[in-house]
Amino acid sequence: WSNVTASFAGVPKWTYVSDVLPSQHTDGTAYVTFDGHRGGDYGTYVFRTTDFGATATSIVSNLPKGEVARAFAEDPKNADLVYLGTETGLWVSHDRGGQWTRLKANLPTTPIYEIKIHPRDNDLILATHARGIWILDDPSIIQQWAKAEAAGTYAFDPEPATAFNQANDKMKGFEGDMLFLGLNPAPGATLAYRLAADAKQVSWVIRDGTTQLREIAGDDMRGRNTAGLQIAKWDLRVQPLRPLSTPPGGQPAGGGGGGGFGGGGNNGPYVVPGTYRATLRVDGKDIQTVTVTVKGDPDIRITDADRRTWYDAAKGLHDLQMQANGAAEIVQNATAQLRLLEQQTRDATVPADLKRQMDALSTELTRLRTRLGLAGGGGGFGGGNENVRGRIGQLKGAIMGSTAVPTNTQTAQIREVRAALPKVVEDAETAGRKMPGLVRDLIGAGVIFTPAK
Repeated sequence: WSNVTASFAGVPKWTYVSDVLPSQHTDGTAYVTFDGHRGGDYGTYVFRTTDFGATATSIVSNLPKGEVARAFAEDPKNADLVYLGTETGLWVSHDRGGQWTRLKANLPTTPIYEIKIHPRDNDLILATHARGIWILDDPSIIQQWAKAEAAGTYAFDPEPATAFNQANDKMKGFEGDMLFLGLNPAPGATLAYRLAADAKQVSWVIRDGTTQLREIAGDDMRGRNTAGLQIAKWDLRVQPLRPLSTPPGGQPAGGGGGGGFGGGGNNGPYVVPGTYRATLRVDGKDIQTVTVTVKGDPDIRITDADRRTWYDAAKGLHDLQMQANGAAEIVQNATAQLRLLEQQTRDATVPADLKRQMDALSTELTRLRTRLGLAGGGGGFGGGNENVRGRIGQLKGAIMGSTAVPTNTQTAQIREVRAALPKVVEDAETAGRKMPGLVRDLIGAGVIFTPAK
């Protein structure tokens, strides 16, 4: 042993050594803190040695007076990043103590007695005095902040994300009034980025190899285009379907996509576990691509092959639902236009052949509305087996709500709806194409008139 006390200049005699931390990155380097508050000394004493204690340099830097040093930690991923716990909170330095920044967020003013970075989960864990344990689930932004500042606009490498299947049978109402449950982290992958300046449009594009699975843009990125740190979330699902558009002069008629009672809704299935590429796009330019690792729910026992079968079935139905929704929009728009024509011609004399065309088109659209779950406007569950779009939504919802491969019955039903849908789509497109000609004929016969310019 060598007595190195004299190396730490300015520390009063008999001051308590509150922490000694050997560097995990550099031999001979260690960080030492002293705490004299028990003797009425509220000075700040923080040092770094690079020669095994023979000499030491104060790294108090811009720390305010009265910040009694209690605990120190070195980041395992970034050798330049160090953490200091004081009597009032946590400080972070990106240059080994050259400059300090106080970490605020929702961390209360409290003494920090110990700092650990979890070796597996990369969580920043603080032992506080009188405030319990405080955990920052994802310090990766702090770990990469120096790179972000140097780059200007920067996408942070995200932590691995898990596609959890939410439990729906956890009844907590009978477990007493002292039950405490912490909030779960927001589900999905965290896509954090720093913008050097305000941008007009910011989006994230998720790819599996060269295949685009998702674009996070529009309303999902509202308010996330200003300079500074921004965070978006990917729910680990493929691109959702957009809601049916509102037909001219009215509201969307009927859901039909299985949005309720176990239906698939507009969401797509979770992607299978693996690695994906997320590209930050700013004002139309690809800025940076990061890798997102997706893990499966550890509580679900399913083989990779079965999970792929499950995904292919759910994704196939999701794609069929998109086709069915497109046909439904054609039919509901044509229906709205036909109703308007019927109102405009109610008191007019319509030639017999045009009246027959209108009646025939009305009958055709009524049949298609049943097949596409638009009849009655009650959510699209009418029509029984004739409602192809409703059956697709219900099948998709049942499979997405399960954690096993589709049953034999479901597989047979998938084949049925896959075979039935093309005819429905073709008929819808044919009916839609009849509408412009009917309007021209009615105008040509002098039954209706175009608005004056």
